[in-house]
Formats: sequence, C-alpha cells, structure tokens
Amino acid sequence: LRYLDLRVRTLKEIPAGLLPKLVHLQHLGFHENNEKTSLKAEEMEPLKKLEYLTGHFEDISEFNKFISSMQQSKKNLIKYFLQVGSYNVCIGREKTVTIGGVQNWEGELIMHPIEIRDLTIIRCDYFRNLVDDDSSFKNAIDLRVCRIWGCEGIECVVSLSSFASSSAHLFQSLEVLYLRDLPKLSALIMNDAGIGSATTSTLAPSATFSHLKEIMIVNCSSMKTLLPHWLLPNLQNLEEIDVDACSQLVEILGAATSEVEEKGSDALIKFHLPKLRELSFSELPNLKSICSKSGVIVCDSLQLIQVAGDCYKLKRIPPFVPLVGNGQPFAYAPPSLTIRSWKEWWELLEWDDHPNFKNVLRFNPVEDKSIFVKMLKRKIKGLVGKK
Repeated sequence: LRYLDLRVRTLKEIPAGLLPKLVHLQHLGFHENNEKTSLKAEEMEPLKKLEYLTGHFEDISEFNKFISSMQQSKKNLIKYFLQVGSYNVCIGREKTVTIGGVQNWEGELIMHPIEIRDLTIIRCDYFRNLVDDDSSFKNAIDLRVCRIWGCEGIECVVSLSSFASSSAHLFQSLEVLYLRDLPKLSALIMNDAGIGSATTSTLAPSATFSHLKEIMIVNCSSMKTLLPHWLLPNLQNLEEIDVDACSQLVEILGAATSEVEEKGSDALIKFHLPKLRELSFSELPNLKSICSKSGVIVCDSLQLIQVAGDCYKLKRIPPFVPLVGNGQPFAYAPPSLTIRSWKEWWELLEWDDHPNFKNVLRFNPVEDKSIFVKMLKRKIKGLVGKK
C-alpha cells in the first residue's frame, strides 16, 4: 500500500500498531483538525518512504519527536500540511505547519523541517518573540509566508540577539508577513533595551526580510511606528503595506530623532521603496504621518493610497521624488498614483507651504463609505491564505 487518504472528521481512532506495518506508504492523509486521529511519532518512524503527509499532532513534544526521527533518517517530506495543538485553523498549502493553542512549553526546542514554506502561530500566549537566540524557528530560512495571530505575549517578531547567534539569514525568503491581534507587539525587530534605533542597523543582516513583498498589521494596539528608517535597506522588494485598527500607531515610516538631528532640521531623509505599489490604512485614529515630516519617499511604482475609517489625524501626503533624475519634492508624484478616500478627509489635508502639491496628486473620492470599508475588510481576509 502506497497511498492512504483518510481525511475525514468522523474517523474515531488510528488503531495502535497499524501504521508501522505500512512501510511502503508514500502518501498518508488524516484530517488535520481531527484530534482523535492525532499522529504518534513512534508509529510514524518506520515509514521511511513517506513523501506526502497531512495530519494533527497533539502537542509540541510529539511533533519534536517526529521531526527528530525524520532528520535522523535523513528523509524529507516533499509536501505536508501539519497542525499542532488544540486550536485548529485551515490555512496555507504545500509545506505548511500551523501551531495553535499550545501553552506552557517554554524551554522546549521547536524543530521545523528546514524547508518549511508556510507557518502560522495562533493563540500561543507565552511567546515574547518568534525568533531569539534560543529558538530554532531561526532555522526556517525557506519560509515564504508567516502569520502570527492572537498571541498576547508577542512583543516583536525578531530579537536582535538572534542575529549574533545564528549563521543563517533570518527570514531571507519571507514574502508575506501577517500580524494580527497582538496587543503587546511594538516592533518587528527589537533589541533587549527596546525598539531598535539607527545604530542597530549594522546588526541586522541585509538578507533579513530582503524578499518581503507584503506586510499586513491588524489590531496591534502597542505599535507606534511600523517601519524604522534603518530597516528600509532590507525592504527593497516591499510592494504592499496594509494596516488596520492599530489604535496607537503614529507613523508608518519613522526616522529616529538622532537621524533628524544628524542631518539637520532642513535636510530631507530619504525613504527608498523602489517597488512599493500600495498603501492601505483603515481605523488608525492616532496616525499622523506616512513618513516623518522631514522625510521624502523615493518611489516611482506607487499606484494606490487608500484611507478609510477614522484616520482624521493624518493631515499630509508625503512628498515623493523619482528613483532616477532630479524631480523636486512636492512637484512630483508617481505617474500611476491614485489616492482613494472620502472627500471630507481630502479637504482636511494640510499642504504646508506647498499648495500646488495638491494639483500634482490624483484623488478619487469614495461615494459610499460603508461599502468602501467592507471592501477593505474583505481584502484583508482574502489575503489570509495568500501564497
């Protein structure tokens, strides 16, 4: 027997001793949300020819044992969809691991297949960060999609101490980062003393986040600045930023006070985002700026800025300059850029000493506010399983 697929919720058990006899199995499938058919590492160990696996592991300990046996026998799954823990959610495809509702396992090594592509962590409250110097998440260097939802202890995604202790390039292949319902999250990268400053940029290898295309942040109430200026050289492939319901967020692209002082109050700080296509903001009551007041966005590719809900403290559109040439701030806008929002928000914008900048920009007013907000919410939900 080479193929066995029993992905049904109604299956009540896997008879003990059955799987070890099926030594020729290449494809094995159990329903990933059926805890009654949770997989046991000891039963799986004899299946040396296994290439495809879907199923559920009861806890991290059992999952660790399975991964250890797989590594020791030098076998690797071509395709898998694995869930660990009590909170089940069906997301992702192909090389996917979802860890949900797992508590009280601090100190245990979490071992992932090196080639994991899609990782979701949901309602695991003990985490302070996804990667630090004690975590083996840092070995997941082929990760393409990462979602962290509803983890009340998360303060950052990466601790700076992990860079010093790892030879691997953390998140070098990551394309989509989706962070949701994380009340303590204050930064993507943080050092032990708090949020990284300009001086910490030398500690972040250039490969980290270098393939990141999309960042989605929803309901993260402690974050005040999304992307610090020193991290932008790592984000040259970033295409889309979606931020929704982050009540304390003040700015999207921030420059440290030391950078502003070093360059002088009149000097412009350049935010290079050569592939940025879309900025989408909704229900950000304290958002005051897209980038620091002394900043200018270097970009030709931006196509859309969407603003919905309570974003009425956002009073200015940042100046742009082209990637090549001598375009002047406030006299240039990316050629395909459209700004979408309601008319009263647009009319409340302030243009400082550059009233003609308004004429450079193309504004498309939204007539029906409720439909527009619902459309943005649907868009965020639609990105949940996106690869």
